[in-house]
Amino acid sequence: SLNKPCSTLIESMKNHSIDVNKLVFIDCVGRNISKKCAIISSPSKLTDIGITIDSILKKTKIEFIYIDSVDSFTIYNQVNMVIKFLRNLMEMAREKKIKGIMTSLDGADSSLINELFLVCDKVIGFDD
Repeated sequence: SLNKPCSTLIESMKNHSIDVNKLVFIDCVGRNISKKCAIISSPSKLTDIGITIDSILKKTKIEFIYIDSVDSFTIYNQVNMVIKFLRNLMEMAREKKIKGIMTSLDGADSSLINELFLVCDKVIGFDD
């Protein structure tokens, strides 16, 4: 997560009766080390995030990678670097037959969204 500490996400999911036992989190903002959370020192460390994801994929059977939200990466990184990182991540997921799910807020950088459309099998819009 780039927005909330892992512990906050886990607590919220448990409060909504979501089983977190099969989830692994990459936490770029919190500092509480736990078995469920891999800690990255900063959301700007895209290489570290990629290495951590690759390491998790080698050790753990993962069914999907969820990125919430792609817009958050652009707060800490240049758009062209975010595009490269997310495209590589989705290509890696596809090679390993893992589903990739990315969310974006309305008003996100159009070049980011247009580039990510190219690596997505399906785009779903939500109305208010």
